[in-house]
Amino acid sequence: MKKKFGISLGSAVLLAAICVGMVFAFSYTTTDGYWGRIDSTGGTTIDATCNGWGRVTNSAYTIGDVIGVIYNINYGPGGEDERYVRNAAICAGDIDGDGTFAEWTRTTSIDWTGFGSHTSTCPTNAPNLYISEYMYDDRGGQTHRIGIEIYNKTGAAVSTAGWSLLMFTADNAFTQINLSSGTIANNGVWVIVSDSATGQPSSYNQSFTMNAAYRTVVLIKNYALPVVDGTSFAWPENVQAVSTTDENQVRYGRPTGYFNCPSGAAGFLVQSGFGFQGIEDRGFNPGENDPFPIGRFCHYNNPINSPTNALETVPLIMNINGVTCPTGWSLVGSPDLTFTYNVNLDETTNSTTPCKYGTSSPQWPGGSSNPNVSGDTGPNRNGCADLVTFTNVAGPQTFTCSYDGGGHTQDYTVSILGFTPTQAGGVCPDVPVGTVSFNRIYTAETSKNCFCVYAAFTKGQITPIVLLYFSAVSAENGILVSWETATEVNNFGFNIYRAEQVEGERVKLNPELIMSALGPGGLEGAKYEFLDETAVVGVTYYYWLEDVPLESGVTPGLYGPISAVR
Repeated sequence: MKKKFGISLGSAVLLAAICVGMVFAFSYTTTDGYWGRIDSTGGTTIDATCNGWGRVTNSAYTIGDVIGVIYNINYGPGGEDERYVRNAAICAGDIDGDGTFAEWTRTTSIDWTGFGSHTSTCPTNAPNLYISEYMYDDRGGQTHRIGIEIYNKTGAAVSTAGWSLLMFTADNAFTQINLSSGTIANNGVWVIVSDSATGQPSSYNQSFTMNAAYRTVVLIKNYALPVVDGTSFAWPENVQAVSTTDENQVRYGRPTGYFNCPSGAAGFLVQSGFGFQGIEDRGFNPGENDPFPIGRFCHYNNPINSPTNALETVPLIMNINGVTCPTGWSLVGSPDLTFTYNVNLDETTNSTTPCKYGTSSPQWPGGSSNPNVSGDTGPNRNGCADLVTFTNVAGPQTFTCSYDGGGHTQDYTVSILGFTPTQAGGVCPDVPVGTVSFNRIYTAETSKNCFCVYAAFTKGQITPIVLLYFSAVSAENGILVSWETATEVNNFGFNIYRAEQVEGERVKLNPELIMSALGPGGLEGAKYEFLDETAVVGVTYYYWLEDVPLESGVTPGLYGPISAVR
C-alpha cells in the first residue's frame, strides 16, 4: 500500500522558511566493516571449506608511479631490448597501474647516452616523485641489464628515506628494493641500475641484483608487508576488532600445496577471500545523494582446492559512526549506525573457454576472453575472472532526522553507489576518481583486487536499475555519454545532468525524459547513448545519470560523477 502525505499551508511555509539558507549536508566520523558467517545469508551450505576470519594491518603507503600493470607480470615492460622515456610535458606518475604507455616514448634500441638527464616542460609541480626513464637491455644469452631513472618535479628537494621500488616477477611476487640514503634536488634525478649495468650510464646512485623476470615496476613510499594480527578458523569468530586501523578479512579454501586446512597466519594469507577496511575521521560533509567513501574492499583471489564448497555469499556488517543530520535537524537515536550488506561471489571455473565474463565487462583494461593468453591485461590473464556484487539485505535500514521543536522528520538510509579501483593499503579519496563500477566488479585470479567503496545518504534505497557501466568520452560533435543496464525493474527512464565542477550546479541536459527501452518489470538490460552537443572544446565536464522509477515514493537513483573533456 502506498503512503499518502499531506501538509497544511502554514506548515509548508514554516518548513520552507526553515530550509532557506540551510546547508543540507550530513557528517560522519569513521566507518568500519566486519564479516558475518559465510553463506549464512542464503548459501546452500553454511560456511565453506577451511573457513577463517582474521585481522590484518596494512602499511599506509603512497604510490608515486607505476610502469606496467600492478599485480600483472604479463604486461610489464622489459623482456626485450626497449627504452621508455617519459614525455617532458607529463606532470605526475601513473598511480593506477593500468598499463597506459601513452605518456612514454618507446624505442627498441639500447642507448644509455643521456640516461640520468631528464628535463621537464611541465608548468606545475608533481605531487610525488615519478619514473622518468626505463631501460631494459636483453643482451641475448648474457646477463640482462635494467636501468630506472626517478625524477623530482615537486618544487623542493626530496629525501629518499622511505622510498622503494617493487620489482614484480609475478602477480603476487615482487622484490622490494629500498632507495639508498640521499636527497633528490628539485628537477634532479636518482638513477638506479642492475649490477650488470653499472658501467653503462655515466653516473648512477645505486645498484641492485638483477633478476631477468622483473617486469612491472612500482615506485612507492613507506611500503611494508601486511601483518596478520589474529586469526580464527571456527565460528563464531572473535578476532575482528571494530576499528579503522586494520583490515577485517574472511578467508576460505584449501590452498595449493596444503593437504589439510590452514591453521596459522601464513596459510590464512594464501587462502581466497575478502577484506574490508574502514575510513578514518577526515571531517568530510557529503550532501544528500552525494558519494562518500565507506571503505576499501579487496578480493584476494587465490587458487584453492575443493571448489564445490566455495564461498557464495557473506554478510558485511557496516558501522558508520558519529553521523549528524543537516544543520537545523537532529538525529533521532544513536549517532553510530549499523547497516548490513551481502557480498556475493560468482566463482568461475578457470578451464572454461571462453571465460564467462568477457572483454565487454566494465572495469576491464583490455585483454582476452580466453584464459592464460600471453600479454593479456584483463582479469582473465591467469584464469577466468570472478564476479563480486554487493546487495542490500531485506528489510528497512533507516535513520531519522528531525527538526527540533517542529515535529518534522525524514527517514534516510545509506545506499551503495559504486566502486573505483585502488590498491591494498591505498587511500580512498572523498570524491570518486576514475571509472566507477556501480553494482558489480570483476576480479582477476591470483591477484589482489581492491576497490574504494562509495555510498550516499538517500531518502530510500536506490533499487530501480542495476547499472553495468556509465561513461563519457570525447566525440566528433560533442561528448558521448553512454550507459548499460543489467535489469530495469519498474524503471520509467533517465535524465542526464552536467556541471563544470564536482560541487557545481547540475544542469539537466535532456529536454525530455530518456525513456526506458524495456517494459515495466523488465528483467533484461539495455544500452543507451546521449550526445552532449553543447560541450565546449577544452572544458572538463562532470556528468550524473538519474533513473526515474515508475512507482511513487521510490528514490530516483543518481550515479556519478564521471568526467570528460571534448
